[in-house]
Amino acid sequence: MKVQEHDMPEVAIVVPVHNEAGNVRELHARTAAACATLDFALFFVDDGSTDDTAALCRELAESDPRVNLVSLVANVGHQVALHAGLAHARGEYVIMMDGDLQHPPELIPRMIECARRQRADVVHMIKTGSKEGPFKRAFSFLFYRVFNALTGSALVPGASDFRLITRRVHRVLLSLVERRPFYRAMIPALRFPACSLTFEVPPRFAGRSSYTFLKSMRLAVEAFLYHSTMPLHVMMVVGMIVAVSAFLYALISIGVRLAAAERVVPGWADVIVSILILGGLNLTFLGLIGKYIALLIEHEKHRPTYIVDEERSRLHAPQREEIPV
Repeated sequence: MKVQEHDMPEVAIVVPVHNEAGNVRELHARTAAACATLDFALFFVDDGSTDDTAALCRELAESDPRVNLVSLVANVGHQVALHAGLAHARGEYVIMMDGDLQHPPELIPRMIECARRQRADVVHMIKTGSKEGPFKRAFSFLFYRVFNALTGSALVPGASDFRLITRRVHRVLLSLVERRPFYRAMIPALRFPACSLTFEVPPRFAGRSSYTFLKSMRLAVEAFLYHSTMPLHVMMVVGMIVAVSAFLYALISIGVRLAAAERVVPGWADVIVSILILGGLNLTFLGLIGKYIALLIEHEKHRPTYIVDEERSRLHAPQREEIPV
């Protein structure tokens, strides 16, 4: 469903939401108050919610012409939902933020000021004072270190999906064909002028996070595989090391056998351990290669990453050439 359209706003705010019925009204109210002096449009992307999130967003879109709704048929994940919002949003500045109010809307004017003052096309928001548990913090710390080492990226620990991009960065992002977008890596890789601001993460306003640790693990694995071929090089190096070690061990075994054949008791431990190690390495490497092949097959199918169930927008649709196939 589409209603009357108007020109592109100064600021477009893209908010993926999944079962955030307790937060959307408060998010709308605080965003409207924080951006009272700005010409803005708020884009809610309902990522297959099973509660009243979509209905509440629909009510807000009907009562406030600045609110837009893109409702997806099924849950496709945060990053793909964010991509859907970017494909529908238009603005001189585009803000990405979460719907749980842990990305404070009150910081939006400060982000715009930073972009203008430093002539930056990207403003990264760096988290401080996170209330996450020690296990999740350790996982996050390890992920950033390993990801940077394997991909050559320069992700800043604590970086979040709360950021500002300019219109030209927005256009470039929409021109990229990514089946599994990971914007924390994709945007820094474009090397547009950027600046950073820190913010303290407040607690969730309402509800519980639906982004479980398993989903975080899946995102981390897919981010590694999509943004780096380093695991394949590691496999080759490990395979060469194992092969050389096995060859040296064979030479030593032959020498010992020839020097003291009558005193050497044939043992099965070495054989069993060798078989288990080599078998485990083979299965692991085959699984990793299979994962890369699966990603290639998925990419070549060209199936849509999301399907829009409903759209309520007063903005002109973006030009078709800006939206990836």
